[in-house]
Amino acid sequence: MAHAADPIMPLSEVRSGMSCTGFSVVRGTEIASFDVEVIDVIADDPAIGGPRILIRVSGPAVDDTGVGPGFSGSPILCEGRNAGAISEGIGQYGNQVVLAT
Repeated sequence: MAHAADPIMPLSEVRSGMSCTGFSVVRGTEIASFDVEVIDVIADDPAIGGPRILIRVSGPAVDDTGVGPGFSGSPILCEGRNAGAISEGIGQYGNQVVLAT
């Protein structure tokens, strides 16, 4: 019996340069998508509470505002699998570069 592909992408498969898609409700109740580029994977460090994925967001849904309050938990899909979720801003680069878990 064939098994469906695992819907979760292990962190070990996330690589710098990957093109992914993020999803969030930006206005009203409609889910909007935006482009996500993986910049780097930051190793597990107890000082920051675990590994993180450094990402850059772009596209009409985020170009004007970047990532702001309410984006936490917004999923990131890479190659059709959930690679993580937006977790925190870093307060620089116009809120276009943020961290995901």
